Amino acid sequence: MSKKQEIIGIIILIVIMLTLAIKFGNLLNLFNTGKIITSISTTTIPGHTTINSSNTIITYAGSCSSIYVYEEYTVNSTKSYKCSWTGGNLGIWVASGAADKINLDIVGANRVTYLNQSSSYSCLTFLREVNLTAQNYTISFNTYGGGGTCLDPHEKLVINSTTAPSTNQTYDFVYNGNFSYDTYAGWTVNAIAFGVKPANILEYNSEYCFKDYPWSGLSGNYFATTASCSHQPRPGELISSYFNASYPYLNFQIISPTNNSDFIEILYNNTPKIIATYNTYLGESTNSFYQFQNASIPLNSVRGKMVRLAIISYIPGIHSTLNTSERPLANFTAIGDIHMSYIPWQYKNITTKLEINSTS
Repeated sequence: MSKKQEIIGIIILIVIMLTLAIKFGNLLNLFNTGKIITSISTTTIPGHTTINSSNTIITYAGSCSSIYVYEEYTVNSTKSYKCSWTGGNLGIWVASGAADKINLDIVGANRVTYLNQSSSYSCLTFLREVNLTAQNYTISFNTYGGGGTCLDPHEKLVINSTTAPSTNQTYDFVYNGNFSYDTYAGWTVNAIAFGVKPANILEYNSEYCFKDYPWSGLSGNYFATTASCSHQPRPGELISSYFNASYPYLNFQIISPTNNSDFIEILYNNTPKIIATYNTYLGESTNSFYQFQNASIPLNSVRGKMVRLAIISYIPGIHSTLNTSERPLANFTAIGDIHMSYIPWQYKNITTKLEINSTS
């Protein structure tokens, strides 16, 4: 055999080997995904390989602490990410973009579900902190419907080591207004009146000193409150992140006594522009002292401005004339389900003062 024929034979052998390698790679994809992928377009970025199949996107990432997704909106799409983590806390940020909502699942190689949570945050927003043990994970990001209000229609998922939102960020809604993540994430807590985390109405009704006086009327399970099993006065403030007052009303649910020590403020340039006080102690029954009432504040005077909400209690605890031996700790403020709306939902005359100052 001549030298030239040997070279041609080697080239042919290399081509055959490359062809087999490509086919074997597709076969591995079959085993990894559990499905046959008939049409594959692959895009590679540092540390990531993305495989698209119909409305399902499977991404093989490196560390779970460096996931960044920025995708065009696809109706009812599912995106899955396989990553590894050495253990510890991670921060999760999401945006549904043009979708109505997203659902995020984090499942470990041990088949334990560490997170299953939905969100309607249309713009990129801190969702929560999650603690994951050292192992491999599959993270699924599902979008549903349309109608997202963010100007940027892209779906986003960011997972990194930043485990707390910045209170200086401006949102298009009241961030963590229902305290549903069992934390004061996105709120500034001054002094100890509201405790280290929100109250859970299910726990308060079953485990604490309020169990004989059940709480009711709250949309959801979590709320901020100055109530505690101690009768010691505890002043303090709870101040939201900045939000754009893009709606005419701020709606919330509240329990509050009639006094000048517990009130709500809308801050513009760190100055109170709207001050409101409430009386929800309607005296209808003992339980009325633990009955949340719908309340509304008109925002027309600050419409279109970047504002913050301040919940203030100067002397919570025992400062009214109510008989606390019969109604323990009936002199507290509690608030939850805070959100903006085009329509007010306050239907009882519980407002005792509404002071609106100029925003000039």
